[in-house]
Amino acid sequence: MTEKVSPREAEDQRFAREVIDQVRQALNTNQVRQFYMAAPPHFLGLLRGAMDDRVSKALAGDLDKNLSKATAEEALAAFKPRLS
Repeated sequence: MTEKVSPREAEDQRFAREVIDQVRQALNTNQVRQFYMAAPPHFLGLLRGAMDDRVSKALAGDLDKNLSKATAEEALAAFKPRLS
């Protein structure tokens, strides 16, 4: 029996897969070797769930925080403890 998901949840899952597909493409074309990501806790879980082993191994760190309205300086400051 399949679990029903709301249209919003289905769209969030689709978008998470799309984001991870873009990361995978960047890895495959050697545009990046590793990456960091930040997202609200629920969406971060969806992103992690969409990862395969290759993408997971390239993930250098993550942050369960919404930084969508942060400046570049604020985003960097949020990751600074993980970059040290």
